[in-house]
Amino acid sequence: MPGGTAAKAGANATLVSDAPVGGRAGWHSLVPSKVWLNTADLMGALGDAAAQGVDVADVRVNAPNVLARIHVARLNDRLAAS
Repeated sequence: MPGGTAAKAGANATLVSDAPVGGRAGWHSLVPSKVWLNTADLMGALGDAAAQGVDVADVRVNAPNVLARIHVARLNDRLAAS
């Protein structure tokens, strides 16, 4: 929960993972999700375009292009880490 909301409410949490302990999340957990969420947000905005007076025809997700964006992000992450 953002901003430690659960802790402020007095809740306890236990995180369990077989991954090494560290402060940097790997690309595999964040980048693909963020790319797909960005795509979904854009699709939502385009879906509302007509209500704003914008004519957008044939809006659809091109999954191979989204996956290519994830691949490029993965390569950039690897380059930044080296």
